[in-house]
Amino acid sequence: MVLPYFRASKYEERFFAESVKFAVLSDTHIGLSEKKNTYKMFHYNDRILLDMIEDINAIGDVDFVLVPGDLTKDSEPYNHKEAKEILDVLAMPYFAVPGNHDVIKVWSSEPTWGIEEFVTWYDMPWYR
Repeated sequence: MVLPYFRASKYEERFFAESVKFAVLSDTHIGLSEKKNTYKMFHYNDRILLDMIEDINAIGDVDFVLVPGDLTKDSEPYNHKEAKEILDVLAMPYFAVPGNHDVIKVWSSEPTWGIEEFVTWYDMPWYR
């Protein structure tokens, strides 16, 4: 099969000529209450995340960071606050998307956040 010749418009030529560089920070699972040496490393995920952010900031020409879910252990408010405090160290914009660990847990004995709190806390204006 021969593909037809594709001619880009001037807009498309300009758009495709520019490059975008982004980083992905996924499954950070911040868990401040997990201070024992668990096999899931909750007890030092905050330090790992900060180290990664320092590395991304050092790159210098990253346009934005995508944070696709599971920012917290189980959507505890104090873990969301810690995650945001660390993410705010980024020198470029970041866009967070909730994962299954970032929504309300009806089984939890402590308060957990739902999607409404998530999109407000991480400032997701495109969601509103």
